[in-house]
Amino acid sequence: MQTLANLYASGSQATPGGQASQTGPTAQWDAYKASRGDEAEEPDWAEFTAAFRENFVPAAIMKMKRDEFRTLRQDNLSDHANFQSMVNKALKSEVDNQRVEANRKRKAAAFQNK
Repeated sequence: MQTLANLYASGSQATPGGQASQTGPTAQWDAYKASRGDEAEEPDWAEFTAAFRENFVPAAIMKMKRDEFRTLRQDNLSDHANFQSMVNKALKSEVDNQRVEANRKRKAAAFQNK
């Protein structure tokens, strides 16, 4: 009969003898650490991201995201122009609203004075 500790081993499979055999990302991490040797330091961020992308992010996805980013950067100038146009319209609208409100208040005051 297997114990609960043998059945619940994150990233591993319990074997009938109670030993946990590593599978999936845990096994890959253990293999990576073993390949670096005992004297090796932990990987820095650049090494980690390079290894992560190589193993878990398909090249097609990286290319698609890179192209998408480049498009966003190139469209940034036109987005700024669109934003500036919207601000100008909002300012003009505010001036028009103030004029209408001033006329409404003037007419209301003239009506009350009659």
